[in-house]
Amino acid sequence: MFYLLKIKGIKYTLKIIEGMFSFIFYDSKKKQIFGARDHFGQKPFYYYKNSDNFIASTNIKPILRNLTVRDKSLDYDICKFYLCSSGIIPKNKTFFKNIKNLPAGYYLTVKKNTIRKVKYFSPINFFNKNIYNGNKQESLEDIKYQLKDKINKAIKKHLICDTKVGSTLSGGIDSSLIANYLNKLDNNITFLTNRSPEIENLSKLVPKIIKKLKIRKNRIIYIKQKKSEYFKNLINLNHYSLSPAKWGGGPPMKELCKVARINKIKVLLGGDGVDEYFCGYNTFKDSINNEKKHNLHKILNLNNRFKINNILKKKYYNEIENSKKEIENKIKFIKDRKEKKILVNTFLDMEYFLQSCPLPYVDEYSMHESVEMRSPYLDLELVKFCANIPTEYKFSDTKNISNKYLLRKLASEELGNYINRPKEGTRNYSKSISNPIFWNLDNFLIIKKLSIRKDLTYKELFKVINLEIIYRYLSGKNNILVTNNLFTDKGRNNYIFKNVIS
Repeated sequence: MFYLLKIKGIKYTLKIIEGMFSFIFYDSKKKQIFGARDHFGQKPFYYYKNSDNFIASTNIKPILRNLTVRDKSLDYDICKFYLCSSGIIPKNKTFFKNIKNLPAGYYLTVKKNTIRKVKYFSPINFFNKNIYNGNKQESLEDIKYQLKDKINKAIKKHLICDTKVGSTLSGGIDSSLIANYLNKLDNNITFLTNRSPEIENLSKLVPKIIKKLKIRKNRIIYIKQKKSEYFKNLINLNHYSLSPAKWGGGPPMKELCKVARINKIKVLLGGDGVDEYFCGYNTFKDSINNEKKHNLHKILNLNNRFKINNILKKKYYNEIENSKKEIENKIKFIKDRKEKKILVNTFLDMEYFLQSCPLPYVDEYSMHESVEMRSPYLDLELVKFCANIPTEYKFSDTKNISNKYLLRKLASEELGNYINRPKEGTRNYSKSISNPIFWNLDNFLIIKKLSIRKDLTYKELFKVINLEIIYRYLSGKNNILVTNNLFTDKGRNNYIFKNVIS
């Protein structure tokens, strides 16, 4: 890529390269810096700029080390935004006032004292009227065959590596489908799966998949998760990333990546990325009949329980509305109102939620353990194909299974109907620690700083706990690892916290 940038330049390079990337290129002749982030935001690109310096990194900590105390301040407006969202913040922001985030599908140039940002990709770029209309004429079987072929090709690409490769296996259809095709491509791949007996009842699901795929026992690594380890790992992850958890599954996945590293597996394939373009969230159904302002999928909506800065909120919604208009203009030939709404929300989820929630967190917990987590479902050829298939193959409220319809059908045929049972997930640990009876909210420094209410749902409390961890780490005030005053007697006596309470 270095020579491609050197000879052909940034625009040409970004038309050709695929995969996940975040890079800086310095043109010594023109004395100009180029930087870019991949199409969907699999790798972060954080940066700081003042009159004298430009600093960029895929992790916030190295940037902070080079800033003055004044420039290291938390952005409390962003903290409130986070509390009022599904765990996301505006895609160009971080939790620090003076550190920015280059959005996915953008490149920037830095010359003299000027930064210029250019958008080179948006998911709606993949939509093609002719391809879409052609797919409308295809049968379900033809579309399913093509989908299977695209997934296989995506996995093959993601296996290109000069080190040992493994794969996650959660028991859900996304990772299970990858395991199915991966096992046929290479029967020496190691699969890693979390066992969480204290919060899940799925102990028989993964063994069923293993038996169906005839995976040898020596190719399976089980990682037993414990409630008593969760909070300690959450603290460590927040100290590493200086960004609060986007959802509750990070600490167990960090431990899975740790086990992979110990077993000399430096690359893992995961099942992330498909929910956003295949209507995979259970909340997607509600967005179809939502006639409220903005008409967005719930995961992109904000509430105002913590009084978000109005200017910040307006900018966030205005940007989404501009993207929405672009999408609607591209699909204006479609007459079916429901079809259009599903497409609009799918493309918005891909553009905004994907880069703001799942992908940055995947990078945080995997890179904490120096493991590269790859997402075959974000292969450009596969995403482009899926972006142009009729929405009835993704979502249907007339069939037994409404979301991710064709993927679920494919998984059922390949693995058996049992695969379609609901998956609980290791994120349930976050619910376990977010019980208000464990916490003395009067001693939360971040609650006082933000002047927010204390009648919190468990999801809100989980976010507040994350913010408290980071605030105390940055301020050096009674680090949560060595203080007991945040916990009630019930919290101090509960074994969930035994590894952090002194």
